[in-house]
Amino acid sequence: MTFNQLFHRRNLPCTALTGVMIGQGLAGWLVALCPDSAPLMPYNTAVAQIFWQTDVAPATLVAYRTWIFAVMGGTLTAWSVACAWLAAIPLRRGEKWAGHAIWTSLAVWFPVDTGISAHLGVWPNVALNCAALAVIVAALAWAWPKGALAQQNQ
Repeated sequence: MTFNQLFHRRNLPCTALTGVMIGQGLAGWLVALCPDSAPLMPYNTAVAQIFWQTDVAPATLVAYRTWIFAVMGGTLTAWSVACAWLAAIPLRRGEKWAGHAIWTSLAVWFPVDTGISAHLGVWPNVALNCAALAVIVAALAWAWPKGALAQQNQ
């Protein structure tokens, strides 16, 4: 597919959703591979303050945090790649099932992750989830169903 085809007005919503999901996947790699990096430090500090009333997780938990961030980041990356593929190929073709698959995955993830985080008072994660959901839903709403229906009718 050429640059012009990819960014043609008809394809732009699905291209944007694909880009959002690729960005989410890159964020997953950052979480998995660089859990102590500068972009994650405000989050790490906030979580440490919530659970341990200190700015840094206790040394006995650093290995566990590194492992759980690898699991979480790897899962986020895998899900994001799957959603990017759904947006880039079947949703762009107008196959509504692909949009349903992405919506369903969001409907399963968000209440569990965000609900438990809120119950435990981990408000930084609630905020992060809400921001991620807002961006993904905006891109998905633009790409589906209007984008899918427009492509399907052509």
